[in-house]
Amino acid sequence: MNSPVTGRQLPTRARVLSAAKELFSSGGYESTTTSAIARQAETSESQLIKHFGGKEGILQAIFEEGWQKIAPAFAATTVIREPREKLRVAFELMLQAMEADSQLAELMLLEGRRVRRGSDEVLITEGYLRFVGMIEAMVAQLCTERGISEISPRALASGLIGMFEGLLRDRMLQVRAGKQPVWSLDEIKKTFEFCIPRLFGEK
Repeated sequence: MNSPVTGRQLPTRARVLSAAKELFSSGGYESTTTSAIARQAETSESQLIKHFGGKEGILQAIFEEGWQKIAPAFAATTVIREPREKLRVAFELMLQAMEADSQLAELMLLEGRRVRRGSDEVLITEGYLRFVGMIEAMVAQLCTERGISEISPRALASGLIGMFEGLLRDRMLQVRAGKQPVWSLDEIKKTFEFCIPRLFGEK
């Protein structure tokens, strides 16, 4: 019987990502050094640079790996016929993913709009763009079916995503400050259960 692969046996890339995610989440991206990541990952800075190019590359790899794990869950929405329910479930699945990996959630919400070094571009990963595209498509379908023409579907989708991120981020900041959260994750879920049917009522 094979022993589970743990600790130093993990490939260098996996150890670096695991160490960096923990350090970025607990101490912040800016204050975490590549030497600290290499030390916790039990590798050298030269190996870290070889695999990722630097901290920004590590952060982007964490995001992409996170989205790769989250994405399969959204396949469940394809069998839902009612468009409003499909949209509600998409946000609920995303909420479950954030709850399941609090370190990833913190990085996505607090570091997910980082400006690239030496550029005006913002670090937005392909995984996030696919999520946005999925929500935009669902909202566009609802707007068409409900005859909603006075507002841009993309603006409406952006508003829903912004509300979702804002509720999660504010709650997370309350927890990080050692305060009792004003609202629970279940209340975030209920907020979307309340809002979506009212935004997209019957024609």
